[in-house]
Amino acid sequence: MERLEKALSLYGRMEDDRTTKNFIAQANARYILFGVDESIDNFPKFRTNLNDGLESIAYSYLSVGCYFAEYDRLNMSVAALNRAATVIEYNHLPEQNRINTSTFHILIGALAYYASCQYSKAFILLKKVQYEESIATLVLAP
Repeated sequence: MERLEKALSLYGRMEDDRTTKNFIAQANARYILFGVDESIDNFPKFRTNLNDGLESIAYSYLSVGCYFAEYDRLNMSVAALNRAATVIEYNHLPEQNRINTSTFHILIGALAYYASCQYSKAFILLKKVQYEESIATLVLAP
């Protein structure tokens, strides 16, 4: 139960934290700007550590989501996994923001969407990236 208590505490802090909310809001804004092919020159000034901060936030939500699932807190698990997947999508799906490991992160995000019952979103993420990994093939199989 100690791990569940730590997960609940971390989840509560992240949900209430203004900095976390700001990171996610900036990621959403940047994601939209990338989506409409806005020139990076016209972007507002985003945090210089936005990508790294989002990575930390996403994997923290992923971690607590897994703990919640382990302890049968399914509604909380779904919410945390969905939040993790959304942050990963915002950070790694836009081609203009991809890095060498983005396909891995997108796969993790798709699996988090899948685990949070967001099947369409999972398939959309996987279809937007070319995978050779057999796991992606298994998830995309009819």
